[in-house]
Amino acid sequence: MKIKEVISKTELTDKAIRLYIDNGLVAPSIDESYSGRKSIDFSDDDVERLSNIALLRKAGFSISDIKEIIESDEKAQAVVKRFIEETENNIQHETDIVEKLRNIPAENGFSMETICESLSKTVEEKQVPIEDLRLSFKEKCKRNFAVTFAAGGIALSVVSLIIVVVFWKTNFIHTNLSDGTFECSLICYGGILLIFILSSILLIINWNNVFIGKKKKITDWFSGALSLAIVTLATLSFFSSVLGSLFLSTFICSQTTDIKDYLVFDKFIEDEYGIEIKKIFPKEIPESATKTPDRIFEESYPLTTKYYYRHSYVLDPDFDIVAEWVLPQDEYEKAKKELSGKELYTITKNDWNIMVFVDGYEPGRYSLEQYFWRDNWDNDGYWYLMFAYNDKTNKVRYIAAYAIDSYEYGPYYLSLDW
Repeated sequence: MKIKEVISKTELTDKAIRLYIDNGLVAPSIDESYSGRKSIDFSDDDVERLSNIALLRKAGFSISDIKEIIESDEKAQAVVKRFIEETENNIQHETDIVEKLRNIPAENGFSMETICESLSKTVEEKQVPIEDLRLSFKEKCKRNFAVTFAAGGIALSVVSLIIVVVFWKTNFIHTNLSDGTFECSLICYGGILLIFILSSILLIINWNNVFIGKKKKITDWFSGALSLAIVTLATLSFFSSVLGSLFLSTFICSQTTDIKDYLVFDKFIEDEYGIEIKKIFPKEIPESATKTPDRIFEESYPLTTKYYYRHSYVLDPDFDIVAEWVLPQDEYEKAKKELSGKELYTITKNDWNIMVFVDGYEPGRYSLEQYFWRDNWDNDGYWYLMFAYNDKTNKVRYIAAYAIDSYEYGPYYLSLDW
């Protein structure tokens, strides 16, 4: 049965029927077409339920009362008892009013002043009844699109900023944005901030519309035009922020050359490769490598001690970690001995002896020297650890490098002085 026929049988309005549906008092069958149009089909039981609801409403029961009556017999009994008490109180109240009006002396006249004077001690303020035709929350949201949009924009921008902060804090320690990142981050984070500002303005402009029935304090057409402009601008800001976030990910870089940051890794490196790297790298920089002999009591580092750390997190993460320093002869020999028993390849480069752990090395494709010192690294991934030592200078190097798809210029160690 369609809604028009139900209206005819129950004498309820279309809005009243939909209100009862929204409040769960009746549950007809609702089908939605591919175009999004909804079709409501009522059964005979639904029609009978609506007729009963209409009867209870005429008797003075509220929608919340009817909900309880439908839920269970116990609740229905409590509702009826409460209704009787309230009705009796109302009857008494109205009887008192009638009595007061009846006893107004004729010689006083029947002006507004005399009537109100007579009723002033009897009439109490009563709560305005909730009408059946009030709008549901869903309907209010539709009517107050600007307010709903503004609230959503504020919530979205705040949540987005929280996610950004949490992401950076949990994934990157040595944040160092590369060239071009400022412009991109301005589009991304500036767009999020702009959404927050515009949404706040939109909410202020339309605040008087939060409650149905209130009038706007400013001219309707101006408010509408301004709201439409803000919604359009905020929407564009949202899409620019999304695109900005995608491009920004290509610039994210965590980088440091401060040896105080020695072996302090970002989350990806720590989780995936931290244990392996720390098997090659010493747990800490030797004290003899961190102070100059002639300034032993000062916290100054000699030029021979260097640390380089870079981790980018584009679509495929990569990193380069290099530490080098000069050691006294006894510590130098000890450093060599600590790694001499490990299963590492050994290659030479000028005055350097290099012990290398290689993952994925294919001897038939390159010789070991060709593999590490080749010119073209396009589309070649790698993961390796190196320990290099120079007997002429007592200098040692610890290197870790990883990439799924390499760059043209290859890993960082190629730029070092060998």
